[in-house]
Amino acid sequence: MVKKTEFSLPHATQNEEIQMNHLKKIRIQGFKSIVDQEFEPGQVNVLIGANGSGKTALLEAIGLLSAAMNGRVDNNALQGRGVRL
Repeated sequence: MVKKTEFSLPHATQNEEIQMNHLKKIRIQGFKSIVDQEFEPGQVNVLIGANGSGKTALLEAIGLLSAAMNGRVDNNALQGRGVRL
């Protein structure tokens, strides 16, 4: 079985979101322990949860999205963003 990971920026095109320099909404599907999660990041975000609840997976997914948006998804780019695959 091949696991499919999807990242999306709902309700706007990716270019519109990047130009605003602030993501309104992030949806992550099939990344590590995250089955399907959507959230609206603010200027300051606090992640609270039990061990193994997906806090680090969420941050790593954002790091992977950041690397992809900058056009470079390789070991160095991911490691620099704290992503462990």
